[in-house]
Order: sequence, then structure tokens, then C-alpha cells
Amino acid sequence: MVNNWIILAQSRVFGPAALCFLCGARAPSGRLFCRPCREDFPRIHHPCACCGRELAPGGVICPACSRRRPRYECLIAPFHYDYPLSLLIKLLKYQNKIEIAEELGRALAEAVGSHGRPLPEAVIPVPLHPARAMARAGCRGTGI
Repeated sequence: MVNNWIILAQSRVFGPAALCFLCGARAPSGRLFCRPCREDFPRIHHPCACCGRELAPGGVICPACSRRRPRYECLIAPFHYDYPLSLLIKLLKYQNKIEIAEELGRALAEAVGSHGRPLPEAVIPVPLHPARAMARAGCRGTGI
């Protein structure tokens, strides 16, 4: 709280400062999050080479993928769906906080770029459940 007052006072002297969307600390110009908050995103450090699940250090392929390989060649999932990313994604999806999309895209691009594998040929969204798609389209019905 005191930091916010200091930042406010500094902004009156030195011009406006960007504040971190998550903690309220000073953030780099044009960014929503400060460096400590970005570094605290819940990363997957040792992913399975096929599905991206977290493995113990030194592991290459998880037991599920070694029993039955997925139909895709590789999946890159650099983060766990956990706080604060879970909150940010919900704000983006359900409260139309579109400014979060650029920051999450930037974090994803940085993680994919440092992944050590060739860049993917495509990035695809996970499809919506048909009921959710109808709700977003404004359709009202008794079911599918």
C-alpha cells in the first residue's frame, strides 16, 4: 500500500507510471505485469516431450505417452493452469479484459522461444463445448 503512494507521488513528479495489474508495483512501460509477477507465473520446468505434463527432472516421456503416443507430434505447454494465470484467463474470457491477451501472448511467445525445440507450425485454440458456444452466440435452447 505504501508503495502505491510512493509510485503515485513519483508519477506526479516524473510522469505517469505503469502499475502491475496483479500487485500494484511499478511495471515497465507498456506492460501489465512487473517482472517479479511475470517470473512467478506457474511454469512447467520438465515437460513430457509428447504431452507437456510436468515430469521429474531427467524424465523424457511420461508413462501415459510411453504406453500410448498422442496423435500429435509435440505439444508445448509452458505453464500450469494455476494462479495467477487461471485468474487472468478467466478475466480475459468472462469479463472481456482484452488487454490481458497481449501480455499472455507475449509470455507464451517468450516461453515457446526459449523451449529449445523448433517453433511450432501452428498454434490452435482448444475448442469450446457446443453448449458454451451457443451461450456466447446468444442462443437459448433446451439443449443439444
